[in-house]
Amino acid sequence: MIIKIGDKVAVNDRSLLGREGTITNISIGLTTSDPAGESGISLEEYDTDMNYLGSIDYKTDSGENYWAYFNQIEKTVP
Repeated sequence: MIIKIGDKVAVNDRSLLGREGTITNISIGLTTSDPAGESGISLEEYDTDMNYLGSIDYKTDSGENYWAYFNQIEKTVP
């Protein structure tokens, strides 16, 4: 799945309903000790089929900011 800054995504946050939000940042990890990509690089677009470690920052419609690992992204939302 290709994700881009500005895409709306559904995220499995381990709650019953999950969460949806708009991607505000995409980061990939450059070392195994940085699975969220906090010390890695930021991207405008990423293909999750590449299987890098990393994360997104996203903002819900109610204005709350969260982050999630790539493997928590379930789908893009129209």
